[in-house]
Amino acid sequence: MPNRHLLVRIAAVLRTLVLALAAAAALAAPAGAQAPIDLGPGRGPSLVVDAAGTAHIAYRSLDVRNATAHSVTYCRLPRGAAACDVRVVLPLPRHPGSVKIEQRADGALIILAADSEALWVAASADGGATFAGPRVLATGQDGAAPAGLSPDGQGAITLGLTREGTRLWRSPFAGADPRVLALNSASADLAPSYDLAVFGGGRMLTVAESGRGTEWSVFTGGDPLDPNAWPRRGTLRGHDNPVLAAGPRGVFLLEDRTNTEEILDRKAPFAIRSFDTRRLRWRAPRTLGADALGQSGAAFHWWPTADLAQDARGRLHLATAARDHRGGECIQYARTGPRSKQWFGRTTTLYRTRNKALQPEAPKVAAAPDGRGVIAWHTRTGTLAAEGNVYVMRTRQAKGRYRAIRDASDRPACGRRR
Repeated sequence: MPNRHLLVRIAAVLRTLVLALAAAAALAAPAGAQAPIDLGPGRGPSLVVDAAGTAHIAYRSLDVRNATAHSVTYCRLPRGAAACDVRVVLPLPRHPGSVKIEQRADGALIILAADSEALWVAASADGGATFAGPRVLATGQDGAAPAGLSPDGQGAITLGLTREGTRLWRSPFAGADPRVLALNSASADLAPSYDLAVFGGGRMLTVAESGRGTEWSVFTGGDPLDPNAWPRRGTLRGHDNPVLAAGPRGVFLLEDRTNTEEILDRKAPFAIRSFDTRRLRWRAPRTLGADALGQSGAAFHWWPTADLAQDARGRLHLATAARDHRGGECIQYARTGPRSKQWFGRTTTLYRTRNKALQPEAPKVAAAPDGRGVIAWHTRTGTLAAEGNVYVMRTRQAKGRYRAIRDASDRPACGRRR
């Protein structure tokens, strides 16, 4: 007969393990939330959500066990699904530094990837079931990264942030264009943050982080590589990691402030300003003091800690990677209503962890016209040593009204107070 004391000790150990697993599950997924879906090794996700609510996600991937196995991975995630129903690996000869996925007005999916020597393109006309490519779209764009599609959807716009300033290339799908446009001459200090928005009348707005702030330029029509087609340019002081969101509500710019500004200057972690598309000028910033919204505790961060998107009905969606006061990390989410006078509601903490290896970075958000969306991010490290893993999670809006925070530097981060 087994030793009674041994059985008691085994039962105690099992009970401890069960409690630990339950606590870990509660930590990773707050009450009422779904656990994130692990897409596997990768970094730098980009995503779009179509009218049916299907998420299309592309990210750069590398198998560290095979130094030559560079690729872009595509995942199609239908609404309500727990895993990708289509997963495509697009091999490349070199590791891509950045990946961008876009959906054209005709429904075609376009994946753009830039490595140290070339800009690559792959396209799907059947909703991601199959892809043509990847093929080389352009060369000679050293240091450039895909920012989006040209206003006509027939080419790619890439931005290069050099010590001489911001450079722009247009790469038509029908043939190469070797020209390059100098958007500004201010030193970009090799900053990684830039964005592009296409809005009414085939116009474009570019933003790029520089040593002076956020450099912005407006394209009003004609040849995108003609300097005269960009009549308005300027600099917004004090901005970090600029993100643009264009749609039926207008064009908005998210300002991601550093932890130093938030604490020492007692500022809210984020602010949003809108662009006057008739007068081609910026309106005053509006503080985004959502009730529990916090940002990364790092004073300087190379990856943007927030993303802003606008759905087809004008809702603004904000996703942030934040740090709480107890050493935890989380993904937070807030959104507006569809009407222009509706601002952000309460903040929802969708995911929480204390595991530093699972720290979320570079969140991206997109949503269908009905407002239901998806957030994607990568972790600091993952199942393969040199790469993190890419995770996705569906958005969820907390019930109740927004509560203002008087002191922007003293807010409950990740839904928790000090």
